[in-house]
Amino acid sequence: KKLVMSPTETVSDKQASYSVYEQQKSPISCKIITNPYKSSPQENSRHIGLKNRGNTCYLNSSLQMIFSVPGFVLALQKMYKEFHQVGGDETMPLTKAFLKVASDVNISLSGGQKKQAADPYDLKEAIDTLTDKFAGYEQRDAHEFASALIDYIHDELIRVTKDQKVSLPTDDYFRLDVKVCLTCNSCKYIRCKEELYRHLSIELGKNENEDHPWTVNQSLEQFFVPEVREIRCEECDVGTTATQTIQVMSRPKALLLHLKRFIVSEATMSFRKNRDRIICGESISLDKFCDNSLKNKDKESYNLRGVVRHIGGTASSGHYTADCERICEETEGSQNKKEWVAFNDGVAKSTKLEEVLQKNEKSAYMIMYGSDVT
Repeated sequence: KKLVMSPTETVSDKQASYSVYEQQKSPISCKIITNPYKSSPQENSRHIGLKNRGNTCYLNSSLQMIFSVPGFVLALQKMYKEFHQVGGDETMPLTKAFLKVASDVNISLSGGQKKQAADPYDLKEAIDTLTDKFAGYEQRDAHEFASALIDYIHDELIRVTKDQKVSLPTDDYFRLDVKVCLTCNSCKYIRCKEELYRHLSIELGKNENEDHPWTVNQSLEQFFVPEVREIRCEECDVGTTATQTIQVMSRPKALLLHLKRFIVSEATMSFRKNRDRIICGESISLDKFCDNSLKNKDKESYNLRGVVRHIGGTASSGHYTADCERICEETEGSQNKKEWVAFNDGVAKSTKLEEVLQKNEKSAYMIMYGSDVT
């Protein structure tokens, strides 16, 4: 017998979010790369932006944010190299286009001149063959695009690997397994199920003391806090409420957070933007939200890697930019020199972490964190 969930709300409501909307064709030629972020010391500040093909800032900022997790790109490149040779160049078209952009954003011309902005046309075309959500050149939602891109790449990897038991980069880096349990408040009957998240959609809040802004850690605590749900219990047929708890069963190498800044106004049935301040924080941890089996293992923290910000007063307009961490010089061992870069479509400028944290307090829309192994 089970706890029957009422139609008032489901577990997935925690992840509910809303979509808002923000040629020259060249053959795809994916360059196999050893490291998409490798740069020589004399060009360690040369980073390349992405060409805006017409309201494609949502695409450009999302890609730059995902590129801030170089381990994912390298793992994807390794799998592409292995499986596309078996099935041919058209076996993994989306992965191929994604890797081409990753390669292009780090190519510099000789003579000390910076290469022009890379063109993501091939990737836009590849994803448009899979869905019409981003067809044309109208403003789209960056979070919806980033989520769809990861999902479609994952589907492509599943298709080419078939029944082979191989570790997929999309699962290694963007798979968060959680256990959701409902405990009847009358008879204490427990029903549990596992769910998979590629990202977490978290609420913004406000502290009573405005001198202490809301933090990402507070949003995470709010996401995982136990909640009372209106649910009829079939076990005892008496209980009408149950307490829901969520525990992390496995931690991804990268943690993608989506801030619910766009809210539906019941009065006007339109979107409004939440401009509340939030402190991203240089590092966060999921340890306190983990299942006991994970708590007994080594503790793990995530460091800030990238932020996508939405500039504008409404949900139906505005502009997306990205602030991302990049390797500026490779050194022996794992301690590469890094710097922060502000990407505004085709323009890339060096910035500082302090500036990133400050300017994104009211405009951060997606936040990428990475573990030490990313």
